[in-house]
Amino acid sequence: MGRSPVVTPSTDPDATAYLEELGTRLEESLGERLMCAAAIGSYAMGTYEPGRSDLDVIVIVDKPLTVSDWDAVVDTCSHEALRCPATKLELVAYTRPQVASPRRAQRWELNLNTGKGIRHAGHDPMAESWHWFVLDLAVARRFSVTLAGDPASELIGEVDDELIKDAHSANVQWHAVHHPDHRLMIASARAAIWRDKRAWVSKREAWAWAREKTDKHLGVAPPPPPPVTDAPVEAKAKGRTKVRPWR
Repeated sequence: MGRSPVVTPSTDPDATAYLEELGTRLEESLGERLMCAAAIGSYAMGTYEPGRSDLDVIVIVDKPLTVSDWDAVVDTCSHEALRCPATKLELVAYTRPQVASPRRAQRWELNLNTGKGIRHAGHDPMAESWHWFVLDLAVARRFSVTLAGDPASELIGEVDDELIKDAHSANVQWHAVHHPDHRLMIASARAAIWRDKRAWVSKREAWAWAREKTDKHLGVAPPPPPPVTDAPVEAKAKGRTKVRPWR
């Protein structure tokens, strides 16, 4: 499969070089089964911050693969095999039918979180919160940087507005339980901005919006900005997960 150099809004050379190598390794591991590998999230939106941001990647293959097939991908793309310059890599793999029609009970093949001190490889969608994956697919239709194969926007089906609204709501509820701090405020701000403007914003932009609203409506001085990503000490494993050790 031929591949063009990564064209990206990010200006970080380490992240770009890493993603180019990741694309090459995915091509080598998956061969003709690989339909798309694309960076999404802050890197694709041009808001990636070295030392603070994650790198998010989606992979789309033509049909389901075995766990052994995905183990080969994990072995090749883990932090131990390819050092991630970001806080961590969050790579989610889907089949073409799974992304053709995103839904609440979103299916996927692999959810890999890897970085310094972070080890998680999930294969069970029922064990993880569905909203992460719906939001990722919705964002990928708008913001993605192709690493290999076809553009993600050509393979991912339309995500219904009501489904996106429900996913945002579930995301806010998840943060209220697991992270009732500045991360909850960011999740709430993102949901409100999407509801009012149908716009996708970075964590930093959401935090700035929330601070402005707090200052305006409550008449209080905004707090200093906290880090906008989780510290890289454990897998953010999108929801309730089981940590799967490397072989």
